[in-house]
Amino acid sequence: MASTAFGRLNRRADPYADDTAGRSPWRRPGFIASGAVLAGLLITALVLLVLPPAEPGGTTAAPAPSPSAPAPQPSQPPADGVDEQAPVAGESVCGLEPGAQAIPTTAPDAQWQLVGTTAVPIDPDGAGPGTTTDDGFASCFSHDPTGALFAGINWWAQTLNGRAVQVYEELTAATPERDAALEQGLDESTDGVGQIAGYRFVDVDDDRVIIELAFRAPTGQFFSVSTPMRWEEGDWKLVVPSTGDASVGALPDLTGFTPWSGVG
Repeated sequence: MASTAFGRLNRRADPYADDTAGRSPWRRPGFIASGAVLAGLLITALVLLVLPPAEPGGTTAAPAPSPSAPAPQPSQPPADGVDEQAPVAGESVCGLEPGAQAIPTTAPDAQWQLVGTTAVPIDPDGAGPGTTTDDGFASCFSHDPTGALFAGINWWAQTLNGRAVQVYEELTAATPERDAALEQGLDESTDGVGQIAGYRFVDVDDDRVIIELAFRAPTGQFFSVSTPMRWEEGDWKLVVPSTGDASVGALPDLTGFTPWSGVG
C-alpha cells in the first residue's frame, strides 16, 4: 500500500526541512527509485486512490498563484536540514555557460528525446545536457533556473527508467539520505513515470531551486512532484528530502503550471 512504500504523504512538505522523529522512509530498502513500486505508486495508487483529483475550484496539492502574483524571487538560505557545507561550484563541470537567470515563464525551446519511455527536453548548447554517454546517460546542465528545470526532468526520467544507482551516485546531492539509499540498494526497474506535462517554480536562489513538475500518467491523470535541486560540484543535483515526506499531489488540470511536453 502507499503508506508502506511512500511513508508519510504531505501535499505541501518542505523538502529542505529537517525531521528527526523516526526513520526516514527514503532510507527503507526498495523505496528509493523503485520503478516497480515508486512509478506504479505515483501513477496508480497515489494518483487514483490516495489523492483523488480535486473537484473544480477545490484545493489541490499545488495551489495556483493568482495571475497577478509575482514570480518567485531569490530567497534566504533554506531552512535547517540542508548541509550548508556541501561543496558549491560556480563553474559548470562540462563548461556550459550560464544562461539568463530569469525564471522561464514560457516553455523553453528544446528538442525532445526518449529516456526509456519518458520524453525529456534537451538543449545541448544551452541549458543542457552538456554531456551524454553513448548509452544515453545525460548530465551537466547550465547554472541557471532553466538548467535546473532540465536537470530535474532528466533526474526523474533516468531514475525511473533503469538508471537508479548511477543517478544516485552522479546526479543526487551528497546527503546522508542519498548515501543510506546507496548502501541499502536501489531497484532499477524500468516502468517509467509517465510524461512531463508542465512546471512551476516554487523557490529560486542562486544555488538552490525548488520546482514542482507536473506529469501525466498513462491514465491521463495529472500529478505533481516537488523537485528540489542544488548546484553542487558543477552541476544541478536533486536533494533527497531529509523529512521522508513526499510532496506529491493529484492535479485536476494544469492551472498554475506552465504547460510543457514533448508528447502530444
